[in-house]
Amino acid sequence: MARKILALSLTRMGDLVQSTPLFAGLREKYPGAKIAVMVSSDFQEFARRVPGIDELIVLDIRQFMGRQPPASWIDVYQYLEAFLERVKTEGNYDLLINLSHSRLSALMTRVLGIADVRGFACNDVGERVTHHPWMQYFGIEPFNRRLNPFNLVEIYLRSGALDPQNRVIVLEPAHGEPPADTQLDFGDDEILIGLQAGSSLKGRRWPAERFAELADQLIERLGARVLLFGVSSETKLAETIQNAMRHRERAVDLTGKTSIDQLMHWLGRVRLLVSNDTGTLHIAAALGTPVVGLYFAHAHPYETGPFHPGSLVFQARIPCAPCSYAVECENVVCVDKVRPRLVGELIETWLREKRWRLEREDGLEEVDIYETRWGGDGRCVLAPLIRRPPTIEDVLPLRG
Repeated sequence: MARKILALSLTRMGDLVQSTPLFAGLREKYPGAKIAVMVSSDFQEFARRVPGIDELIVLDIRQFMGRQPPASWIDVYQYLEAFLERVKTEGNYDLLINLSHSRLSALMTRVLGIADVRGFACNDVGERVTHHPWMQYFGIEPFNRRLNPFNLVEIYLRSGALDPQNRVIVLEPAHGEPPADTQLDFGDDEILIGLQAGSSLKGRRWPAERFAELADQLIERLGARVLLFGVSSETKLAETIQNAMRHRERAVDLTGKTSIDQLMHWLGRVRLLVSNDTGTLHIAAALGTPVVGLYFAHAHPYETGPFHPGSLVFQARIPCAPCSYAVECENVVCVDKVRPRLVGELIETWLREKRWRLEREDGLEEVDIYETRWGGDGRCVLAPLIRRPPTIEDVLPLRG
């Protein structure tokens, strides 16, 4: 039985959110064990909102960026060597779960020398190897994405030998106050809609003009107020949206102005969030806020869809969607298949009826729409909102 467990989550904040049921499950399975999680310094503030963790270990590579004179690789190596030696000496872990894909994380597992490793590791000659069947599946799944029915939440849980049935993402509640510099004063009956227009990869973004058109539609038809979420590097994107709006006075730019606690506060206040595939989307879903997820380019809802029933997901229904991770698309046409009018109509219906329902199904040949629901086996699944006749690929998949 594991007594000291270390998990590496060094990739994206959304992946960290999706791994929270794993930590909760490990706590139940090994009630006396110490659970530590290693995260990048970028995720340090948010990681404190993840329950079930005894120790947070912060890897701070960012400290070497922007230095004058520039830091050398020797500086980085010496930092990593001392950092890993300290983790190895002080931790004495007997189970390591590597939830990251990078070669660096695989090399780190080798240096740490922990006997039981699940996920990417490193062999004697420096090659990446993968231990545990579900983490092996995780490694090959990107090459067969259209055949994968599992959310990352489920893959992470199964890598810890845990049953994913009826597991949910849970975060510690926010304790912060609303950001004072925005002086926001909303009534309890106001319809607040959140928009997250940025994402880690530019190709995954719905165009700013589409967000602006949707915002104006919700303002004109529902009298809504719009909150623009994002990090400080996305402030220019928020400005582009506001400049394209007819009713920009009804939009509040919160990009770069919220701590994690403040972000969680406002995500809990909005009626729903419209977002690309981002960490913000996963935080909102974890808080129980309905999400309208927009999945383009490499983003695939079966992998990283909102793990919460009652949300909605859009994806282009074209032969190349989703992109392979090896592809850098020079013509991201999938973002044009989802129209603001359709998104707005579905939001209006949901606010009125508290269910996702299409008024019409014509003209939707190049878009898929899914609702997240609990399946009969206790898994969170994607249920198609559009009824379609079977195709040859439903019977005999012709490509990966």
